[in-house]
Formats: sequence, structure tokens, C-alpha cells
Amino acid sequence: MEKHKTYSIFISHFSFFIFLLLASCSTLITHHSSLDTQHTPLPTLDKEAVWQLVEMAGRPVQQSTVITLQFNPEAGTLRGQSTCNTYCADYTLSHPPSHSATQPLSHSATLKLSHLTHTDIQCAEAQMNTEERFLALLAKTNQLSLSPDGWTLTLSAKGRNPLVFSLQ
Repeated sequence: MEKHKTYSIFISHFSFFIFLLLASCSTLITHHSSLDTQHTPLPTLDKEAVWQLVEMAGRPVQQSTVITLQFNPEAGTLRGQSTCNTYCADYTLSHPPSHSATQPLSHSATLKLSHLTHTDIQCAEAQMNTEERFLALLAKTNQLSLSPDGWTLTLSAKGRNPLVFSLQ
């Protein structure tokens, strides 16, 4: 009889715990949904986010030019396509950008790149010139900032010669 009573108390407490857990999840989902009227998650620097270069040193990039950037925060690496070639580097952020359901993504951080490498496939001269300029500016980058809405990423060297990316 004592085992049955202990078992009943355990089931009662366990059921109450599950109820509280589900109730808190429901509250979080409802709270997040009320802030997210378009049902679009805020972008982050996660490894699924692919950024497309739209402006280099104050000038728009031609639509035919494909230069991308993708972060892998777990590994501390970034990689991308630079017209004809691919590139990669290690990186660290002094104050990593973050966001929550109650706070929009808007943050600046000091960015340190190291071990920047790239493939060396030759292509049209104009593309090679664009790529060389991009890689030279990227190597000098020391600042990262995200727009208040989180859809624009800017890399720059102390605010000069910005590389502006848009989330794809």
C-alpha cells in the first residue's frame, strides 16, 4: 500500500511539473509571436545565414558579381565565394552580436580575422580585380556591425571602406 501511495505522489508531482513546463513554453511562444508580426525570425551570425555583398567601399556591387559571406560561430570561422574563388578565415568577436525575442538585433563588435586564405582560380580580369579589392578590404576589417533590423551586415576598417552585405 505504501508503494502505491508513493507512486501516486510521484505521478502527481511529475504531472504538475510537465504542466508547468508546457505552460511556460506556451507563454514563450505566445510572447515571441506577438513581437514577430511577420513570422520571420531575426537573422543572426549562425552558420545557416548567407550574406551577399551589395556595396564595397561606398560603391554598389554589380548584380552579376557574386561575393558571399557565411559565419560558423561554433568553429570561429567564416567562408564565402569571392567572384571566381572561395575564401575562409578564422575570426573572433570582442562583443558578439546577440538578440532575444524582446530586443532587436543591433550591435557592433570588434572583429579580428586571422589565417585568411583563398583558392587561386583565374577568371576574367574585371572579376579578378573586384575579388582582389574585396579580399584586401576584408583582410583589413576590424569592425562588424548589424543594422537595427538585422538584415544588413557591415564590415569595415575603423569605419572606412565598408563592405556591406545583405542577408540572402
